[in-house]
Amino acid sequence: MKTEILEVNEHSESELRRAAELLQQGELVAFPTETVYGLGANAYSEEAVAKIFQAKGRPSNNPLIVHISSIEKARSLTTGWNERASRLAEAFWPGPLTMILPKHPAIPDIVTAGGMTVGLRMPQHPVALKLLKISGLPLAAPSANLSNQLSPTQVEHVSRGLAGKIPLILDGGACQKGIESTVVDLSSATWRVLRPGSITNAMIKEVLQEDGQPFQEKNQEQTSHQSTIMISPGQLPQHYAPRTPLFALEEEHAKHLLHELDGSQKVIWLTHQPIESISDLKKGQALSPKIHHLLPADPAAYARRLYALFHELDQKSLDRIYITLPPSDSEWLAIRDRLLRASKKL
Repeated sequence: MKTEILEVNEHSESELRRAAELLQQGELVAFPTETVYGLGANAYSEEAVAKIFQAKGRPSNNPLIVHISSIEKARSLTTGWNERASRLAEAFWPGPLTMILPKHPAIPDIVTAGGMTVGLRMPQHPVALKLLKISGLPLAAPSANLSNQLSPTQVEHVSRGLAGKIPLILDGGACQKGIESTVVDLSSATWRVLRPGSITNAMIKEVLQEDGQPFQEKNQEQTSHQSTIMISPGQLPQHYAPRTPLFALEEEHAKHLLHELDGSQKVIWLTHQPIESISDLKKGQALSPKIHHLLPADPAAYARRLYALFHELDQKSLDRIYITLPPSDSEWLAIRDRLLRASKKL
C-alpha cells in the first residue's frame, strides 16, 4: 500500500475532505492532536476498527479512545452521561482529558476490548476537530505507532512506523503537549484517574469539588494487572518505550551509577537539571555533551520534548539511555509514569 502524506492546517478543505472520505469508506487516517498523533477509524464500524489493531499489531484486550467534536456527540455515545462529565467537559474540553463512561450499544465491542465502558475525548488540535466535523464520525484513535513503541509527536515518527500500512497521514506539525491525555473513570460511584496527563489530579478535584481516587505511582503495577478487561489504554506495565534500552533512575541511584561508568558502552544521560553535583563525583570534570543532554526544567516543556528526543536517540545506535527521574510532585506525575513504564530493570 502506498501511504500519502499531506501537509494540512484547519483551512485545508480539500485535503481534509479527502481524509474524511477515506474514513467514511472504512479506511485508516493518521492525524495530529495536541497530545500525540492518532490513528483514526470510524468508531461505528467493527471492520474499520479492526484495521487499527492489524496495522499497529495491537493486542485486542487494549481498548481505544473515541474522539468526538462536540459534547452532544459524546452524550450520544454513552448511556451514562452525568453531572461530573458535564463539569469536566465544560472545564477541559476541547483538551487532553479522556472520560470513561458506560458505552452506548452503537459502539462495537472491539473498540472497548469487550468492556462495558468507553473512553471519550474532544481533542484541542484544530486539524483534528475539523476532520471530526467534516467526517461526521466519532473516530476510534490510539496513537499512530506500532504497538508498544514510542508515541509519535511528529509526522516522521508516524511515517517511520506506519508507512505502507495505511493510506493517508495528515501532517499538522509537531504536537504541542507531547504526552498522552489524562484518563479519568466516571463510570462508578467515585471518580478515579487511570492514567495521569497534563490535566492533574488536583485540577480534576477542583472542578468536581469532591474526593476521588487520584492516580498514585505506587498503584501503577496493581492497576496494570487488576483485571483481564482493561477499561483504558496506558495500563500495560511495559509501555511507551524507545527501542534503545532505557533505565530511569532516582537521582541518588543515578549519581552512584554514573561514578561507575567506564566508557565501554555507548550511552547518554538525560537530566532535567544541570549536573554539577554529579560531575563532582567525576573529580570535577564536566560530562561530555556527547553523553549528557539537558531536558527542560519545566514539566510542560519537558513533556513536549521527551518523545521526540527518544525518537532521535533511537537513530544513534546507543547501547543504553539513562534518565534521572524528575521529582514526584503532581505536575511531574504523568512524566514519571511514562518513564517508569518505559524503563527496564537494572
